[in-house]
Amino acid sequence: MTSRTPLVLEDHTLVIRDERIADICPSGPGCTPAGARVIDGFGRFLVPALADMHNHFGGFAWDGTDASRIRMRDQNLRQYVMFGVATARDPSGGPLVLEARDAIERGELFGPRIFVSSPLMDGDPPLFPIPRTFTEPEEAAAFIRRSAAEGYDLAKVYTTLSPEVFDAVMATAAEVGLTVAAHVPIQVPLEHALERGLRSIEHLTGYDVACAVPHVKMKPIPQDIYQGWAWCSPEKVAELAALTAKYEVWNVPTLALWDNTVPEFDRPERDAGDVGKYEHPTTPGGIEWLYTLYGPRERAGITGTRSVRLGLVKALHDAGAPLLIGTDVSAAGYTVHREMGLFVEAGLTPYQTLEAATSEAARYMDREGEFGVLAVGARGDVLLLDANPLDDIGNARRIRGLMFRDKWWSKEAIDAELEAIQREYAEDEARLR
Repeated sequence: MTSRTPLVLEDHTLVIRDERIADICPSGPGCTPAGARVIDGFGRFLVPALADMHNHFGGFAWDGTDASRIRMRDQNLRQYVMFGVATARDPSGGPLVLEARDAIERGELFGPRIFVSSPLMDGDPPLFPIPRTFTEPEEAAAFIRRSAAEGYDLAKVYTTLSPEVFDAVMATAAEVGLTVAAHVPIQVPLEHALERGLRSIEHLTGYDVACAVPHVKMKPIPQDIYQGWAWCSPEKVAELAALTAKYEVWNVPTLALWDNTVPEFDRPERDAGDVGKYEHPTTPGGIEWLYTLYGPRERAGITGTRSVRLGLVKALHDAGAPLLIGTDVSAAGYTVHREMGLFVEAGLTPYQTLEAATSEAARYMDREGEFGVLAVGARGDVLLLDANPLDDIGNARRIRGLMFRDKWWSKEAIDAELEAIQREYAEDEARLR
């Protein structure tokens, strides 16, 4: 990822018309169109709206009905915008997320612009219980063709796919014009996956196996996956980062997810504070289910390799390999700001982190210049901040107001909407009792 030099324009006016940035000009006579509504940003800072490039917001049917799934989905989408997120990617979607994407584009549903993957493709046995697995290359190729015909934006491969099925997916996806995101399958060497044209690697998978291979043979079971980071040395991390940089493959590290995977002693406090406040009340149950798959020893292994993941993020960036902000946890929008803080903790500057949360998302989706930048012609989804995020990335959370699809949301309106979502969460929690 090649960072540009930060450019701060002082005393400028940004003009938004028909959901696009129409002009950026020095403030003064002739800049502001007649009859325009003026938002006073004196002493504040304007940045592009953010992107979460890894989360699952299709909802959970806690009472067995699609109505509850849709209610939760729509709560997630509304909450995203209130935290300044105008673009989101679901790398394991399905019909309800596809339906939401199209409804948002038609203006019939409120939420960020969505990019959505077809349902994930795993081998047999799968890592997690899923309705369908793929063991034959021809079957996988047919699924990819059908996914493209159904209008999905990308495909997603998972942990236990065989190399033969993986290769069939990659070849067919290139043929029909779909990109592929991956949990790099344990049986597929990292360099092979890179060579075959992956668009993104999720959760820093593949690096764990690449570090472990000379020492142990890892198996595609919960007790083994993600433990390979323990074998990563600084030299190996630098070698893998340089290898990745040879290919245009983005990494979505989801550092906040891994910080959420805590050992047994910290388990009671996992959802304390704002994280729990902004999660739907069904989320803790989902986390507890995951904790039955990843036992205390496995979670402790993940916690113990935190420095490796931070080091990988810094090494990838320094080598020129692109990065994206993604969360994979359900405090929609809120966790984007946690993830940005972790990027800075890893050693990126606030500006480099903002790039990963804005313009890099557009470049990843082949929409460079269309969103995630303050430029004439780009989408006019912008955040007005009380303080400079280049001084402290935490200032990106200090949202004074936001422009989203030609509507101005003041801080008071944002707070009111978040409070409304909180009331709905309380209602849902009461139904779950």
